[in-house]
Amino acid sequence: MKKRFAEDRQYQLAFFEKLSGKCRDDMPTLLRLSELYLDSGKTVEALQVAVRAAILYPDCPGLHYVLACAFAISDQLQFALDHLKIAVDLGYDDMRRIEKDQHLQALRHLAAFKAIVNSMQNGSV
Repeated sequence: MKKRFAEDRQYQLAFFEKLSGKCRDDMPTLLRLSELYLDSGKTVEALQVAVRAAILYPDCPGLHYVLACAFAISDQLQFALDHLKIAVDLGYDDMRRIEKDQHLQALRHLAAFKAIVNSMQNGSV
């Protein structure tokens, strides 16, 4: 099952890389490509795509979430927290994903991360 999932992800990655060449400024394409890069361990590529996309679409919470994940993996924790806060402020509300996402593991012990999660739980975002 894992092998099939990995092959599917490789197929999707190749597909979205090709699509992004044709639709360079398409937000859903850029978002999915950055997610696929992140999930494939290609953090630098994920950051490059997500930063470019966030410049084009600064109000997309999903892009800021991907940036938070990529910066957390890159041990740039303040940037990760900043983008997670922006994502939540823009309406990102997948609390379960934020609490379980392994990409954010490096943030979980930080008071600022806990404050973001608490603000979501209290609806004070």
